[in-house]
Amino acid sequence: MVTKCCSQPLHRDRTHRQEFFLQEIIDLFILARSRKIIAGDGGFALLGRYWLGRDGPEMEVAKNKEEIQRQMENIWLESDCHNGGLGVHHRI
Repeated sequence: MVTKCCSQPLHRDRTHRQEFFLQEIIDLFILARSRKIIAGDGGFALLGRYWLGRDGPEMEVAKNKEEIQRQMENIWLESDCHNGGLGVHHRI
Protein backbone atom coordinates (compact mmCIF):
# COMPACT_ATOMS: atom_id res chain seq x y z
CA MET A 1 0.00 0.00 0.00
CA VAL A 2 1.26 3.48 -0.80
CA THR A 3 0.02 6.30 1.42
CA LYS A 4 -0.88 9.31 -0.69
CA CYS A 5 -1.03 13.03 -0.01
CA CYS A 6 -3.06 14.71 -2.74
CA SER A 7 -1.67 13.15 -5.92
CA GLN A 8 1.79 12.15 -4.61
CA PRO A 9 2.73 9.05 -2.65
CA LEU A 10 4.45 9.86 0.63
CA HIS A 11 7.12 7.36 -0.29
CA ARG A 12 7.66 4.54 -2.71
CA ASP A 13 6.64 1.07 -1.64
CA ARG A 14 7.32 -1.83 -3.98
CA THR A 15 7.05 0.29 -7.08
CA HIS A 16 8.96 -0.10 -10.31
CA ARG A 17 8.80 3.50 -11.53
CA GLN A 18 12.10 5.26 -12.08
CA GLU A 19 11.26 8.86 -11.19
CA PHE A 20 10.94 10.41 -7.72
CA PHE A 21 8.17 12.66 -6.48
CA LEU A 22 9.15 15.82 -4.59
CA GLN A 23 7.57 14.49 -1.37
CA GLU A 24 9.82 11.42 -1.52
CA ILE A 25 12.90 13.64 -1.63
CA ILE A 26 11.58 15.66 1.33
CA ASP A 27 10.89 12.44 3.28
CA LEU A 28 14.43 11.20 2.60
CA PHE A 29 15.95 14.47 3.85
CA ILE A 30 13.79 14.33 6.99
CA LEU A 31 14.95 10.77 7.65
CA ALA A 32 18.60 11.68 7.01
CA ARG A 33 18.48 14.62 9.43
CA SER A 34 16.72 12.67 12.20
CA ARG A 35 18.38 11.64 15.44
CA LYS A 36 16.79 8.19 15.36
CA ILE A 37 14.72 6.23 12.87
CA ILE A 38 12.22 3.56 13.91
CA ALA A 39 11.83 1.58 10.71
CA GLY A 40 9.47 -1.09 9.57
CA ASP A 41 10.17 -3.88 7.13
CA GLY A 42 11.37 -2.12 3.99
CA GLY A 43 14.23 -0.28 2.40
CA PHE A 44 12.96 3.31 2.26
CA ALA A 45 14.06 4.14 5.83
CA LEU A 46 17.48 2.62 5.16
CA LEU A 47 17.82 4.75 2.03
CA GLY A 48 16.84 7.81 4.08
CA ARG A 49 19.34 6.95 6.80
CA TYR A 50 22.25 7.21 4.37
CA TRP A 51 20.74 9.84 2.05
CA LEU A 52 23.27 12.50 3.12
CA GLY A 53 26.24 10.18 3.67
CA ARG A 54 27.67 7.41 5.81
CA ASP A 55 27.05 9.07 9.18
CA GLY A 56 23.29 8.57 9.17
CA PRO A 57 21.11 8.54 12.27
CA GLU A 58 20.67 5.60 14.61
CA MET A 59 18.13 3.15 13.21
CA GLU A 60 16.12 0.38 14.81
CA VAL A 61 13.91 -2.00 12.88
CA ALA A 62 10.64 -2.75 14.64
CA LYS A 63 9.35 -6.22 13.81
CA ASN A 64 5.83 -5.91 15.21
CA LYS A 65 3.25 -3.50 16.60
CA GLU A 66 4.44 -3.95 20.19
CA GLU A 67 8.01 -2.95 19.29
CA ILE A 68 6.75 0.13 17.47
CA GLN A 69 4.60 1.03 20.49
CA ARG A 70 7.56 0.59 22.87
CA GLN A 71 9.84 2.73 20.71
CA MET A 72 7.25 5.48 20.39
CA GLU A 73 6.76 5.50 24.16
CA ASN A 74 10.55 5.76 24.64
CA ILE A 75 10.71 8.70 22.23
CA TRP A 76 7.78 10.32 24.06
CA LEU A 77 9.52 9.94 27.43
CA GLU A 78 12.94 11.04 26.16
CA SER A 79 11.46 14.16 24.59
CA ASP A 80 9.89 15.07 27.96
CA CYS A 81 6.51 15.63 26.33
CA HIS A 82 3.69 16.03 28.78
CA ASN A 83 0.04 17.02 29.06
CA GLY A 84 -0.64 20.69 29.71
CA GLY A 85 2.54 21.25 31.69
CA LEU A 86 1.49 18.79 34.41
CA GLY A 87 4.21 16.28 33.70
CA VAL A 88 1.68 13.52 32.96
CA HIS A 89 2.96 11.24 30.20
CA HIS A 90 0.50 9.80 27.69
CA ARG A 91 0.36 6.34 26.24
CA ILE A 92 0.49 6.54 22.45
